[in-house]
Formats: sequence, C-alpha cells, structure tokens
Amino acid sequence: MPPPGTTQRAASKFIVFENFEKMNTQSVRQALKENELAWLENLQPIAGNNLTTVPAPGGTVSISQTITSMFYADIGGVDYVFAFTSAGSGWTINEGNGATNKWAADGTFSSAPDLTTWQASRVLINDSTAGYCTYDGTLFIKQGGVSPVITITNPGFNYTSAPSVTISGGSGSGATATSAISGGQVISVTLTAAGSGYAATDVLTVTFGTGAGSGATAHAVMSGSGVGSVQVSNGGSGYIYGAALSFSGGGGSGAAGYVITSNPFGIPAPIISTVITNPGSGYTSPPAVTVAGGTGAVLTAILVGQSVSSLVLDTAGSGYTAAPGLTFSGGGGSGATGHTTLAGAPPSAVGSVVLDTGGSGYQTAPSVTISSGAGAAAQAHVWPFIPKGNTLAVFQGRVWLNGLANGILNLLQWTGTQGYDDFNPANASASLTITDADLVHAITALRNFNNFLWITGDQSVKQIGNISLNAAGNVTLFTILTLSSDQGTIYPRSCASFNRVFMFVNGNGVYAVFGSSVQKISDDMDGIFKLVDFSQSPQACLADINNIHNVMFLVRYKDPLSTTRSILLTFTGKKWFVVAQGNSLKTVTTTSVLAGGALKTIGSSGTDVTQILGDATTAVAFKAQTSLTHHGNFVQRKKIIRTGFAVTASGSGTINISVDTENGSQVYSKSVVSGFQFPPGFSVDGAGRLIGITVTGTLNGFTMTGLGVEFQDSALWG
Repeated sequence: MPPPGTTQRAASKFIVFENFEKMNTQSVRQALKENELAWLENLQPIAGNNLTTVPAPGGTVSISQTITSMFYADIGGVDYVFAFTSAGSGWTINEGNGATNKWAADGTFSSAPDLTTWQASRVLINDSTAGYCTYDGTLFIKQGGVSPVITITNPGFNYTSAPSVTISGGSGSGATATSAISGGQVISVTLTAAGSGYAATDVLTVTFGTGAGSGATAHAVMSGSGVGSVQVSNGGSGYIYGAALSFSGGGGSGAAGYVITSNPFGIPAPIISTVITNPGSGYTSPPAVTVAGGTGAVLTAILVGQSVSSLVLDTAGSGYTAAPGLTFSGGGGSGATGHTTLAGAPPSAVGSVVLDTGGSGYQTAPSVTISSGAGAAAQAHVWPFIPKGNTLAVFQGRVWLNGLANGILNLLQWTGTQGYDDFNPANASASLTITDADLVHAITALRNFNNFLWITGDQSVKQIGNISLNAAGNVTLFTILTLSSDQGTIYPRSCASFNRVFMFVNGNGVYAVFGSSVQKISDDMDGIFKLVDFSQSPQACLADINNIHNVMFLVRYKDPLSTTRSILLTFTGKKWFVVAQGNSLKTVTTTSVLAGGALKTIGSSGTDVTQILGDATTAVAFKAQTSLTHHGNFVQRKKIIRTGFAVTASGSGTINISVDTENGSQVYSKSVVSGFQFPPGFSVDGAGRLIGITVTGTLNGFTMTGLGVEFQDSALWG
C-alpha cells in the first residue's frame, strides 16, 4: 500500500502513430496496422513521418455553359484547354491569357467526344454525333465540308499578288480559300470556310483568278542576224549544180549561196545540200529561199540566232494594283527576261516595259505577254466520310479510329501514308473488324502511350507495337497482341500513362500494364471503389505536387460520412491518398506550359476552368485518420490519459484532434503557429479496447509528423 496521503498511479503505456506505411481502405479501421491510415485526404505522404498538405485550387476562367470533358492540346505553339459542354458545343481556353472561344455550335457533339493532336498543328476529334472532324484554332471541319488539304499541282507564273481561289463542283456550297505566292508562283492554298452539304463522291474544282488589271500589250524588237544555213526539206528536181540561192524578206540583206545537187556534171538533178557564201545581216526573221531552173524544192533559211534588243509597249492597259509580270514565248530561242513599271500610283496603267536580258538563239521575235499571273492549278477534296466512333489516337504517323460496324463499335480504321485525312486504300488506308471473343462489345479506347497503340475493350487490353508497309506500299502491316482477356475498361478518359506504365480504371479499381501483364494496383482503395458512383465516368490526369509526380483518378464518391462528392484518388507510384479540390468536380485534364516546363492540372465543376492544386498559399481542408488499434492486447480496456502531436506549419490555425474508441470519440481543438511544434500532451477523456486518432483542419503548409496517446490498462473485456 502507498504511504498515507499519496496516490498510487498505475503504470502508463503509449501508442505512437508514425512512420505511416500507406492509406488502406481495403480493411476496416480496427483491422489496420498502427502505421496504416484509414483515411488520408489532402495530406500527401512524402515520407513516413511527413504528411504535408497539398495546394488549394488556383486561378479560374469561366465560360457560359456546363463543361462535361476537357483535353489539352498545343496548336502552333499556343497551349489550349479544349472543353466540351452538356449543350454539345466546343470551346478553347488559352492557357497563356485566359481568352475563351466558342468554336463549335450547340448540338455539334455528344457529351463525350475524344480528342488528340496532329503534329502540333490541329486537333482531331472522333465523336458519336459529329463523327471524325478537325479544328486548327481557326476552322472547324466535319463531314459534309471540304478538307483543308488542298494540293498545288501547278504553281503557275508571273503572279504579282495572290490570286483569288474558287472551289466549285459537288453538291455542297460555301467552301472558300485564299492563296499565297512567292517568286511569282502560288505556294499554298488555305481553306477559309469548309462549306456544307458536300457528298463523299463529290469531285471539286479549284480555279485561280488573275491579279487586278488588264489590257496591257507589248512586242519585242530583235537584234537581227545573218543566215547560218539553209535546210533542205525537199530536193525537188531539175536543178543544176551550183545554181544560186535567192533570199528575200526577213528584214535583212546580203545573204548569198548556191546549191549542191546529186549530179555535179551539169545534168539536172535534185538538191541535196546548200553552201552559204555570205550570211548577210539584219535579218529579224528567216528570209524566203528560192532557186531558179528546177521545181519542187523546199528550202528553209536558218538564222545564226539573235536576241531581243528592246521592248515596245503597245497598249498601256489599266487597273493594275502592282506591276504585272512579263513573259516571252516562242521564237525558237530562250533567255529573254524583262519587267514592267506602272505609270503612276496603283491602280494604274503600265508605264513602261524594260528588257533585262536579251536571250539568244531566236529565229523570230518571241511573243511578249503582260500578265498578272496564270497557270496555277490545285486539287481539293471533300472531308472523309467514315463510320462514326468515339475514340481515336495518332500512332506512327497515322490516325487510328474506332467506328460502327453493323451497329457495334468494333471497327478499327486507320489513315494512309498521306496524312490525317487520307482514307485512300491505294495509300495503305484500311479498316479491320475485331471479332475476338474477349473484346465482347466494343473498342472503348485507343491511346498512343510509350511507343504502343493500346486498344482497350470492355473486357480486354490489346496493343500494336509497330507497323510497316508491304513491298507495293499499299498495305499497312501490323500484329495485334492481346495482353488481357478478362480486364478492360469502358471509361476511355481513365486511361493514362504514368512513369511509362499504361493505366486504366474499371468497376473493380485501377489496373496497370507491366510488360505484358495486366495487374490491379489499387487494392488499398477497395473500400472507396465499393462506393463509387460510376454514372460520372472516372477520368485520369497527372499532377506534380511537392516535387513528386503523381497520377490521379477523378471519381464520384458516395461518402458515408458526408454526401456524394468528387475526390481524386492519387498515386505517388508507391502510396495512395485522396485529394479533394471541390465536391462537384466533373472533369480534369493535364496541361503543360513550355516556359515553366511544368505540368498544370486543370479541373471543372461546371462553367469554370480552374487550375486545381494551383495555390500553395491558400488553406486547404485536410483529414488524417489512424487505425483503431488494440495495441497488442485485444481483451484489455484502456483508459486514455493524454494525447499529443508533432506538426509543422507555415501559418497559424486550428487543428481538431478526435480521440477515437469503439465507444465513441472526443474532439479537441488545438491552435498551431508557424514552425515546428511538439507541445506537451493534453488530458483527454475516453476508454475502450481500441484507440485511434482523427486529425482535421484547414491550413496551408501544414505537415504532420506523428501522433501519440498515453493510456492505462483498465478492466478486462471492457
């Protein structure tokens, strides 16, 4: 017995919750190990004794409609968030300046289109309502419109300004385009309106206009030359050897020569050749050649060759907005060049024609043409009509799409070698109906991750590793490898690549492909997945938090302690935890900004486009819940004496510490200030065979390192 006046105190025991291994919802709280957590929300497990708050949502941009899905794409060096709405419209949000643009009208899309990027120049979309379509930041094109791929077949010549472009033919209307020139030739044609109503079999014609101005004419003045030879086309008959050649016309004089016949002895005979004894001079065109005494000879004078000596403007024309081009044609020579000048400020008449180079070898004066450009030609075609689907990917230079075949989405389609709109079988485009039994219903997602094309079905995972062409170059060759015949997904937006591992979500949890093995990696989240409302499709995104790269899966959680709300199941690559960034979060995506070289995670709860996890200076609500442990003694009731904590914070605030037993909880509010704190334990009430702690609060820069409970053994079996 103790001496009089003193109190005997039973020996105290301690439970320290630290060195946390993981969050585990697979088991009930009282079955967890002491270093496991029953719940961990907005506290990132950086190390065993380091649970740190995540940032709060950051900047927000709003649009006027409810967003149902979002994607990221870089187009021409500009980073965009692409948003699709419940009204079926399409929007872009400029990541740099927040500018919003509605580029597709209401009713264009379903609520769940799929989107990918083509060579940083445009996005490609596959949708059950709109079908296969594209948008380049300016022009949206779908079935019934003209393709933006317009091929120049002849660049033309002498264009001083870009000619107008007319697209005609077919059953549709409204397609327009513009051209660009360089060096007097058309170098590109840009579609400015796709039009509508065009049919798959339509043949289109592209016509180029000429530049402004018309009516100017000119002619060339030649330098003149002598006769170099006489060509005998027909020797005739009755000619005497040595008979003189007579030259007339051609603008010159002095040419002389004689004929050589087949008989040199004065007997009449056919002419076989000629000899020029004097070429003469000043001939600007070949003179006529005759020989007396015989009949039937056909002789043609061939000049030594001449050049253009000057140009004469015959008609000035009118309306020229720039000096028109000048071309030379005909005359038997080459090399003559020239240019024009305007008589005054445009629009104006031609003021002069100037010879730059006379050329050589001309027999006659070449024709001179003053033109604002001519000769350009191009080919246009209708945007491809293919079976509609709801997913697509770009893999090894081709676009791969699913599509309906007999009402089932098991058709795999791919483009040919000539680009994103090439569905010409001659260019190795084709399609394949996947009839494998393990696909069951549909191709649900196509994704290009880690040098593979992933083909997921509702109950399978397949991949294509490489493609090639046959010897003729008109068939695309590949092999489809099945990795799983019993696990797949119907949620295409849940597919993600994380640390070179392909992941996806189905009703059982999160799966990952390791080599050729498909394995579930979310056993610790089983308690959550049992309460997921899959009417909102799970979606994946990436997030860099506190210098740790994470993959996140947005799900709608039927929280038994609260209300149905949106949470992000977050995986560090080793541990799971929960991130909450708004109870109504509907969609997420990951963007990248080149200037900072960092990922940004974007979410929307309706009309907003918000950088979630974007503000480390704003307080965020958090919760950590330990196991309920019997501490090695299942039968002994334990009287709780004190509890304590070790935390750090960058600001001041209040944390709520709930000391939990199987009989209930007692909640205590404690203030924390900036810096590290390991205050003395505080007295608490409560008793039970199982003891745990729940910590909640709303702080920023908060880190929890450990929790402790002091207790004394009490009655057996409680």
